[in-house]
Formats: sequence, structure tokens, C-alpha cells
Amino acid sequence: MDSVLSGFILLFVLIFAVFTFSGAVLSAQTTMVEGFQQLNVRSVAQLRTAIKPLNLQVRDSGSTLYLTYRNVGTYTIADFATWDVIVDYRDATALQPYHVEWLAYTTTTPPTQKWTVKGIYQNAAQEQAESVEPKIWNPDEELVLQAHLSAPVGVGEIVHAALAISEGEHVALVGHRNTPPQLIVNAGLELTIGTSRHIAQDQLLTSDSDNTSAQLTYTLVSAPTQGALIRGFAGDNALTAGSTFTQQDIDQGNVLYTHTGSSGDSFTFTVTDGEDTLGPFTFVIAVNAAPSLVTNNGLDVVAGSVTAFAAAQLETIDADQDPSQIAYSINVPPQRGTLNLGTTFTQADINNGALTYTHTGTGSDSFTFSITDGKTSAGPYTFIVRVTEP
Repeated sequence: MDSVLSGFILLFVLIFAVFTFSGAVLSAQTTMVEGFQQLNVRSVAQLRTAIKPLNLQVRDSGSTLYLTYRNVGTYTIADFATWDVIVDYRDATALQPYHVEWLAYTTTTPPTQKWTVKGIYQNAAQEQAESVEPKIWNPDEELVLQAHLSAPVGVGEIVHAALAISEGEHVALVGHRNTPPQLIVNAGLELTIGTSRHIAQDQLLTSDSDNTSAQLTYTLVSAPTQGALIRGFAGDNALTAGSTFTQQDIDQGNVLYTHTGSSGDSFTFTVTDGEDTLGPFTFVIAVNAAPSLVTNNGLDVVAGSVTAFAAAQLETIDADQDPSQIAYSINVPPQRGTLNLGTTFTQADINNGALTYTHTGTGSDSFTFSITDGKTSAGPYTFIVRVTEP
């Protein structure tokens, strides 16, 4: 490989010079792309074993390349040990202008500046495995190489790779670093125990500058255990671990959570744009127990007197709120007397004897009220005041 190495070192010195001394970076990149394409045409024409470049993808936050090729010749290939991959790119930090790296073959998961055969496929895009002679690259099959770089490729940066087959024989590929998706909102969901609520952008939102919402896919790592996550307007497509839905599903109100248990819930997920994957993340589902009016016995008073309330006359309980957080609101006030605390008071006020009714008119009285724990409301209800003469 010495002559190959010398040739490629010269090639990348020229490429580096183009980038360094050109007045316009865009023009330099165009020049490089055209140069690689010309190299590729010449090299493929020269190969006895013809290899067609298909695709270059940058994954794992920019540190890994996946190079896909098709065997369009008539020879099978089994020995990859003498091949090398030469890569030129700008890193994520731009601390050094460009990297030119010579990557050697390894049979294991590639460490820094190494590459390996990820797989041989009938169709790599669909991950359709090879049908004959495992580990042999037959004609019309596709080979995927996995290469590990010394530094991550910068977001949106162009990557140039040349697969050196043997002396004077090489196949070029050009690709770019994908702009990864960003998880913008993961606020979780709040709902009343035993109810349902759609997950909207306010609860879960991912964005991506070069992908649509339909291309941003969530995958459940673990499903909720206290309820069901459902995709689809018909409500009949329950999601389990491994199931997917998109940001578009969320935007269109097409993801519904139904609580069926007795406590809070959660699920974990990843999100991908098809190239970069984020996560896993946890989506927290908080459930609120609704306030329950358990006692509404009314009040017995003597005409013209002041009488205090107690829990024996009026009581609301809430499994996840204390009495001071349970509030009463008067919808229609009493007509023949007054409540000393006005139109709002709490269950704690009632329990402590702080709420009183003063009878000022003639005959019995009543008022209507609603209750809330700050999240869920109930009512209206009617409270009866029975008046007896002294």
C-alpha cells in the first residue's frame, strides 16, 4: 500500500490547499466534490472488480461513518484486510481546520481511525440480509462499512471518503453530517385519575432544521404501566415497547394517554430523524385525585344566632391534597344570613371552626357552592340551613 499511501497523501495535500487558500469555502467544497466524482469515474472504470458507491452517512453524534457500496462486477470478494478508507472532513469544534485520516481495517468494532465490515446485504437500506454465502460479497450485493473517526464531524459539514481497494484503485463517496433533532419540550402530562388526555406540543416537542415533523419518530423503550398510550383517532392502537409515533401525530392530537391505574405513570422513549437518535428520555405522567364531597348534612341554627361549621356538616376529601388545599367557592350566597369568610374558604377553615353562619332573616336558608383542589373542580352543590325559633 506504500504507493497508494503516497498517492493519497498527495491528493489530500492538494485538497487541503484548496480549502486553505480558496477565497470562498463554498467554491472550495464544490471543487472537491467535482474532483472526487472525477476520481470515482476513472477508478470504477479501471477496476476488474467493479464497485459502485451508494451512500455515506454520519452517525453517533458525528463520530461514525457508514459507507455503502454495491458489487456491480462479476467477481466475489472475501478479503478486505488490504483495503483502507481515507477521509477528509471538518470537525465539530473547528479547532483544527480539517482532518485527513487514513483508516485501516479491523475485524472487531472499530476503535479510533479503524473501519470494519458492518454487514453484507441484498438491500442495505431495508436491512435485507444476503441470501447466499455469508461473509462473501457476491455480485449485486451491498456492503456497508463502519468507520470510527478521531473527532466528530461538524454539524452540516461535508465529508469526503475514498475506499482504497488496491494500488491505484479507489472508490469515492461524498456525504454530510446530519443536523440532529432537538428535544425542545418534555414537560410531562397531568390529568385526573381515571381520565384521558391527549399529548400535545406543550407536553412533548422535538424539532429539526432539516426534517419535517412526520420524519421525527419517537420509539417507546418502555411503555406506561398505569394506563395506555394510544396512537390513532379510533383509539384502538395501543402502543407497547418498540412501538413508534411521530411528532406529526402529536401535532395533530393523535396520541392519547388513558389512565387506568391508581398512581402516577411514565414511559421512556428515544427520538430520531432517521440518522441521529436522542435518548432515552423519561416522560412523566402525574395523576391528580379529584376532590370528593363526602358530607353535606346541612346546618341547624337558631333564628338570629351565629353558628360555626364543622366537618360533621360539610366535608370534602382529596387523596393527594390536604384540607388547606381544598377550596370552596360560593356560587349563590345565602339570602337570610351571611357567611363570615365571604365567597371562598377551605376545608381547613371548616375543620378549625373558623367558618360561621349568621342568621339575619326569617325562616330557613341555603347556598350553592363548588369545590376544587386547584386542578380539578366539582359541583355545584346545595347546602341547606335549617332554622328553628328560639
